[in-house]
Order: sequence, then structure tokens, then C-alpha cells
Amino acid sequence: MDPQTNPQPATPPVKAVSPPQVPESWPGAFGIYKFSKEVVKPNLGALIAVYVLLIALSIAVEILFKHDGTVYALIYNIVSALLSAFFTGATVCLWLAGVKGQKMSFSEAAKSAMAHLLNLFVLAILTYLALGLSLILLIIPFFFVLPRISLAAYYLIDKNLGPVDALKASWDETKGH
Repeated sequence: MDPQTNPQPATPPVKAVSPPQVPESWPGAFGIYKFSKEVVKPNLGALIAVYVLLIALSIAVEILFKHDGTVYALIYNIVSALLSAFFTGATVCLWLAGVKGQKMSFSEAAKSAMAHLLNLFVLAILTYLALGLSLILLIIPFFFVLPRISLAAYYLIDKNLGPVDALKASWDETKGH
């Protein structure tokens, strides 16, 4: 068989995955399980890889940088925050792909997370400040602020917003919920 007459595609065809149907109203805890399962299924391997790698790197950072010295503590905190931002981004990318019915590899999620790393890092700092301030204000405001800003990372990645705009979008979209 002549390779010129029947060229092979460079990549194998991707299996089309239909996106799961988002429930119109809250179906209850057991009803939402079916939807959640369909979202996780296409990217389960990549999600497991993200969590296993996060645990392994967290242990390594703990061993390398957790010492009594101030410099080590500062390095430890910065490296931990960057790892957290990266793995949050990778996880969000995989969840969003699952909701859209797309299959995404770990490397694709990692590339996307790297593209958003600085914004995710700034978003994490702003989130910690907002939650810390609300916790200091007699604990009660914390329980109002946390749910309102919980979707910020999704807006940052899915809508390509900056950290402040992502917080605002999360705040606006969760009003009344």
C-alpha cells in the first residue's frame, strides 16, 4: 500500500462526548450525583493525576522548605501558594471541560493553568484577604462572603477575566443564592 495514496491522520480522531444536561432546578443531593458523575467521567484520569501530583509535591515542599528559619518559611509559603494556584487552575480546567463534554489531558490542563498562573496567584491572595477580613469581623460575615466568591477561579479561567473582575463576577452571579 502506497503511503502517498492513503495518508494516515497525524492524530487519532477524538471521541465525541456529549455534554451532560445541566439540571434546570436543584434535583437534590442524590439527583445531582448523576450529573456530577457525567462531568467527572471524561477526565477522571487527569483529575486523579492532578490530586496525586499535588499531594506528592506538597509533601516534597514541606520536607524541603519547612524549617525554623524565617527565610525558609517565606520560601515555603510562596512555593505553596504557587502550587495551590497552579493545581486550582488545572482542576478548574478539567471540571470546565467535563461540563462542556470535552476530554482534556493532564498536560492540556497544566498548560492552561500555567497560562493563568499569575492571575490565579493574585486571585488567591485577594480571596485569602477577603476571607481573613470577614473572619476577623466576628466570624459571621465569613459565611456570607465565602459562598459569594467561591466561583471566582471558574470565571477567571472560563471567561478569561482578571482577578478583581472574577471576584466581582462571582459576587454578582451568586446574589440571592
